Amino acid sequence: GEQAGYALDVVVVQHPNGRLCSSDWHVVFRGSSAVAGGITVWLNGAEVPAGPMRAPAAGEPAVFEAETSQAAPSRRLPPDSTLQELLAAGLLRPGRNELAYHLPSGGGRVLAFLYLWSSATPVVVFDIDGTVTQADVVGHVGQAIGHSFLHAGICEFACRVHSQGYAVLFLSARPLSGPTGIEPTRRFLFHVSRDPSSGFGLPLGPVITTPHTSTVSALLDELTHKSGIFKKDALRRIAALYAPDGEPVRASADGAAAASAGDGGGACGPCRAGTGGATDAGFGATPRIGEPAAAAGLFAGFGNRSKDATAYHAAGIDPSRIFIINDRSSIVRWSARPSVAVNVNGGKVNGVNVNGGNVNGVNANYGGGGPTAAPVAVCGAAARQWPHSDNTAGGGQAAPVCQWASYIGMMDSVSAEFPLRWPPARAQQAVQAYEAAAADRLRVASSSGAPRCGPWSCFRGMRL
Repeated sequence: GEQAGYALDVVVVQHPNGRLCSSDWHVVFRGSSAVAGGITVWLNGAEVPAGPMRAPAAGEPAVFEAETSQAAPSRRLPPDSTLQELLAAGLLRPGRNELAYHLPSGGGRVLAFLYLWSSATPVVVFDIDGTVTQADVVGHVGQAIGHSFLHAGICEFACRVHSQGYAVLFLSARPLSGPTGIEPTRRFLFHVSRDPSSGFGLPLGPVITTPHTSTVSALLDELTHKSGIFKKDALRRIAALYAPDGEPVRASADGAAAASAGDGGGACGPCRAGTGGATDAGFGATPRIGEPAAAAGLFAGFGNRSKDATAYHAAGIDPSRIFIINDRSSIVRWSARPSVAVNVNGGKVNGVNVNGGNVNGVNANYGGGGPTAAPVAVCGAAARQWPHSDNTAGGGQAAPVCQWASYIGMMDSVSAEFPLRWPPARAQQAVQAYEAAAADRLRVASSSGAPRCGPWSCFRGMRL
């Protein structure tokens, strides 16, 4: 039924010593019913022993009434011991967990999801409008009428990336509430969105939107370019969850990411080390096949505008793992070099014309300033590649320009761009599960045209 409000998904990162770091439990109820308090929190059908929540005022995010030492605004995190208790009781499980906020006396509830990841888990970030969908406006229109208007191959591509051992996170400057709010967005991503030719759906992952409860406010942020700042800050908070013990990541005065030992300035600074280990064999020490330990956390990002790329870069994602897609589905690897001019078949990338196609954001990306990206040796077998012609003083070797025709075209580069992080047997199991679900959707569509799976049932039993 209709929900009583809106809530962001929660990300919890478990460190090797059992330390748990959580993003905010952000929930807003409609009306003033939450001001009286008494809001109970439930995880996977069991009540969370964190004490009730209440809203300081109508329309404001609810906070935990119990005292907590967490350094989070307005106590939007449960007490330190709560997550450890849930983990020890087996109620907090690796992957996706159902989170529910209940008003007292049957006054309604708000559903969200909590994702428990190992600190060895790398994350791939996807913008939604223009990156999953074909264009910014098309995404909103498609959601309103129940049609996906996706870039060809995006669902299968994201599933292949996840099957390599990468968590997927969806980040959008959409508002928390309204026709394109977080709950309609979840339905759109995980129920409506399908690759019509392959039958693949998107892999499950946290959905993070702005905290705005006004569509107008979200639109104003978009028009004034504040949405890029929101994405940067949101990703820095996720990155802070991965900070090693004693080194919480925080935003410094100049907006750059910084580390500070034990000062409580980070999202995870005051987290207390837990006594327990992983809840299932291998979870706390996921193999990092072919990748150094430093590649965990924010690993790669896909967007459709320069502000997406600069937000990803500011949050710590290496420029060689930032990808920009345009409305014709052409994908290029982003570069943060100060000034680059490239001629491609008579077209100039710095002039945003590549083989007659307009590549969104390339002009800003290749000429917008910023640090020099490390050279990239290859683009992958399926990509077009050509060298840069560096016009900056002193010259120097720049990363090559890489271009894929679409997500379908990038499919053959998944192994090269996203090295295997899971044991091969587990990766193969994930691939087979996605392929079986896709084949089932195609069979049902061809026979009746009606979906057989509910929003989540096709993913049941998959370890995400």
